[in-house]
Amino acid sequence: ATPTSAQSAALPAALLAFAAGVTLLQWWPELPAVRPLLLASAATALAAAMVARTTVWAAPSRLAAALFVVAVFVAGFAYAAWRAETRIAEHLAPEWEGEDIAVVGVIDELPQVSARGTRFALAVERSETAGAVLPPRLSLAWYTQRQKAGSVDAVPEIVAGERWRLVVRLKRPHGTVNPHGFDVEAWLLENGFGATGYVRADARNQRLDAFAARPQDYVQRAREHVRARIVAALSDAPYAGVIVALAIGEQRAIPETQWQVFNRTGISHLISISGLHVTAFAALAGYLAWALARRSVRLTTRIPARRIAAAVGVVAATGYVLLA
Repeated sequence: ATPTSAQSAALPAALLAFAAGVTLLQWWPELPAVRPLLLASAATALAAAMVARTTVWAAPSRLAAALFVVAVFVAGFAYAAWRAETRIAEHLAPEWEGEDIAVVGVIDELPQVSARGTRFALAVERSETAGAVLPPRLSLAWYTQRQKAGSVDAVPEIVAGERWRLVVRLKRPHGTVNPHGFDVEAWLLENGFGATGYVRADARNQRLDAFAARPQDYVQRAREHVRARIVAALSDAPYAGVIVALAIGEQRAIPETQWQVFNRTGISHLISISGLHVTAFAALAGYLAWALARRSVRLTTRIPARRIAAAVGVVAATGYVLLA
């Protein structure tokens, strides 16, 4: 093999090596120190560069490619360790567990409404309790309150993108891990939640802005609009939650009984939006654009129909990924 072919083969191998390094950390019993890993990766990459510059014969070229792949593998392992270390460092300090804290933040994703109340994510902007240091993101529940007279204080309507002042009581992320069960702590870490908790009944709880106008808030509002339209059209349909999940990636409306059916039949992976769904949607949009563009001679003399179809497919895929 020539040096060029060896280098070409090293590129896809390096991508796989980086992914393998990230995956390996998920099985590691404890987080390793990041700095020695970075130094090892840099030293291996330097060795690969030195070997590649010494000669152009095939064997040293292969050795350089192998060293480069090893360096990328270690870099992937170090990157995953750094990301995990950063997320864990954002966890709520133990001394603030169980304390009432006033916080201002933005509703960061679609709220999930149930008979017991509303669950939502809050992107923290600031704490209004002196000395309280909060994680950037909180997983909160706002429960309905039953009064002694038997009446129920309903939770106010919460919409993604709103800015609220809330008094909350928090705890550090933790959860049980049972064989073949759902790993709550891993899910909280994956989604960047540094604490969980609930909203206290307090007069300071107040909606400050109807729309915070962050870039991601426009996407969340669009997702909420799509979900509301689907639920309104399919309010009595048993699989309305599945349609919502396939449209915007919101799976929490799917009942547990349906998840059991999906798991037993081996089709649960089809409910999660993947590259297959995005590709199919983009291909359909591109085909429709191509079919319509061919009907216009004036348009296709300026822009080929295939180019129009490709552009529409890219836009459709991007939009679908944002909604999901």
